[in-house]
Amino acid sequence: MKKFLVIFIILSAIAGVYSYKWFSQSNSAMPIAVNPPIKKIASNNPIDSGVGDRAIQKLEKKYGDLLYESTDDFDSTLNSDSDRVSEVVSFGVTNDVLKKLKTSKRAAFQEIVDDPQFHKQLWHRFSSIIPLENRKMISEFKIMTDGKDGTLGYVQQKGDLSDWTLALDFKDASNLNGLYATIVHEYGHLFSLNAYEFDENAKCSNYNPGQPCLKKDAYLNEFYDRFWKTSLYNEWKSVDDIETDQDAQSAFFLEHSDEFLTEYSTSHPTEDFAEAWMYFILSEKPVRYNVADDKILFFYKYPELVQLRNVILTNLLKNYK
Repeated sequence: MKKFLVIFIILSAIAGVYSYKWFSQSNSAMPIAVNPPIKKIASNNPIDSGVGDRAIQKLEKKYGDLLYESTDDFDSTLNSDSDRVSEVVSFGVTNDVLKKLKTSKRAAFQEIVDDPQFHKQLWHRFSSIIPLENRKMISEFKIMTDGKDGTLGYVQQKGDLSDWTLALDFKDASNLNGLYATIVHEYGHLFSLNAYEFDENAKCSNYNPGQPCLKKDAYLNEFYDRFWKTSLYNEWKSVDDIETDQDAQSAFFLEHSDEFLTEYSTSHPTEDFAEAWMYFILSEKPVRYNVADDKILFFYKYPELVQLRNVILTNLLKNYK
């Protein structure tokens, strides 16, 4: 990939769009996190994935399929800098305490601006399922909108790789399956692109999703090495505008349909990772038929991720409504 200052990627799914914005930092300025967002568990200490599967069965019995795909009804050029995306309220976040920072002056948004219970409820959708110790990289929470069934949410890097914003669209907040899938997808970006995962060595030869490059044992680097570090990556790089062009993504997906879970997974290795993470959390453990299944099964080799899956799904079962 060419070096760049900003990646802003849109993901069409669940009747809406996920996205993330990532500002690269020079290696010399990059802070290295002392503690990982997810603590490792020794590989010889397996965790029972059945806990999560049973929670999914109960959730789907009540609320239907937790995963939906909708790839035909959105503007693939949309991004958070667009005039169509309006920031309504922003908060500083310290642990689970929200401190209001900025509010929109538009009359159309005043009902939302003046509703602290809704602010807490929307934040609770995220904070009630992702444990506090795993989300300390979130320092800002935004309530925004681009209209109904557009961008459900995004994460955005702030000053450095240990400092992130989470944004959710209030107009899509009633679509709970979509909202929770958005949260899970975005958390896949948060833990895989957190400061702890990156190598401070300027000569690092591991996968570089923008700048800098990842540690050898970083989750995303291992995912890239297994599924992308082949002729596939060179073929993908040769496709014009595949990161933003839905038609290009569709065509690439048709050529490699047994290797990708969704069309949008083809837009970037980081999105492929986040989509596979979303399927890992929100669907039962698959039987292996193809490479796409392997991408879900990839996460099961990490006991700490299986444990977190169990926690997220147990929390989701308790807090869905």
